[in-house]
Amino acid sequence: MPLYRVVSRSAGPDLGSIGASRVDAALSGPDGVIHATIPEHVALGDLVDASGALVARNTSSLPLDQQDWWRLHRVGKNLSERHRIVRAIRAWFDAEGFLDVTTPAMARSPGLEVHLAAFPVKDRFLITSPEYHMKRLLSAGWDRLVFHGRAFRDDEAGRHHHGEFTMLEWYRAFAEPSDIMGDIATLVAIATGRERTWTTLPVRAAVAKYAGLSPREDDPERLLRALVEHVEPAIAELGAVFLTEWPRALASLARLNADDPTVSDRFEAYLDGVELANGFGELTNAQEQRARLEQDQAERRAAGLPIYPIDEAFLGALEAGLPRCTGVALGLDRLIMIALGASSLDDVVAFPPALA
Repeated sequence: MPLYRVVSRSAGPDLGSIGASRVDAALSGPDGVIHATIPEHVALGDLVDASGALVARNTSSLPLDQQDWWRLHRVGKNLSERHRIVRAIRAWFDAEGFLDVTTPAMARSPGLEVHLAAFPVKDRFLITSPEYHMKRLLSAGWDRLVFHGRAFRDDEAGRHHHGEFTMLEWYRAFAEPSDIMGDIATLVAIATGRERTWTTLPVRAAVAKYAGLSPREDDPERLLRALVEHVEPAIAELGAVFLTEWPRALASLARLNADDPTVSDRFEAYLDGVELANGFGELTNAQEQRARLEQDQAERRAAGLPIYPIDEAFLGALEAGLPRCTGVALGLDRLIMIALGASSLDDVVAFPPALA
C-alpha cells in the first residue's frame, strides 16, 4: 500500500502531488458518510495510506512523468501476475534439478548470427544470449543449467520486441529436442493455467504449404522471408506450434539431423502467432562450429554489418568436450504477455523503453 503525505486539510484533502497534479481523497467514515476534511488527529506532514478506486480526472493532458505514474497503477495487476508466473517457473526449474546461473552481461563476442545486432560497450558487447557462457559451463560438467536474466538486441523495437528483454534460457545434457519441447509445453501450461495441444510442423512442409516454395529451397533469405511473410501469419490459427527440422542453411548453432543431413535439429516454438522460443540440438563439433562462425563473419562483411570476433573460449569448450545436449532460449516477457492477454510487451514490464 503506498503512503501519502498530508499537505492540505481543505475540502478534497490533498495527499501530496505527482508533478503539478494533486492526489485528492474522498474520505468515508464508519457510518458511510463522505467527509470533506482530514480527521483532526491527523496532522499536516503525517504519512497516511489510502485505499479505494484511483481515478485520473484527465490523464490525457498529464506531462510524461505523470502519465508514467498513472501507467504504473494501470499495469500494477499485470506486474503482480508477472511475479506469480516467474515464481512458479523458477520453482519448476528448481524441482527439476537445474542450476540457476548468472553469466556476464558483457562479452567479447555477442554471437555472430547475421540477423542479430549487439550494443557495443567499449571493447565488449551486451550479450544477445548467454549461450556461449552456458556451453562453457556444460563442458565443465554441469548437466542442467538455466539462466533467467537480461539480454539485449540493438535492432528490435515494436509491440513484441524490446531492445532489452528478459531471457529464459536452459540446457539439458544428454537430452533431445523432444525433451526440451516437452519442457516448453509444461512452462506454457504453468504460465497460462491450461495445457495446449501442440502441432509439430517441419519447416520445409510449412514453406511449401503456406508460401509455395520448393521443399528443397536452400536460400536462407528466401526461406526467412517466406517464414515471416507467409508461415508465421498462417500458423497463428493453429495456436501452439513447433516448427522443426530447419534447413541446413538456417541451422545456426544446431547440429545436422543424423537421418537427414540436409536439415538440422533446430526448432522454434510459436504461441498464438508469436515467436516464443528458439532451440537447438546443439552442435558439439568444434571444427564445424568454427567454419560456421567464419561463414557468419563473411556474410556480415558482405552485408556491410559489424564483424564480431569469434569467441575462442567457447570453441575451446567444444574442443574440451561438450556433451550431446539440447538448449533453448525463450522470451519470458512474450510468454507473460500471452498468458495475461496483453497486446504489447509494454503492458507486462514496469518500464518500457519509452519510459526507461
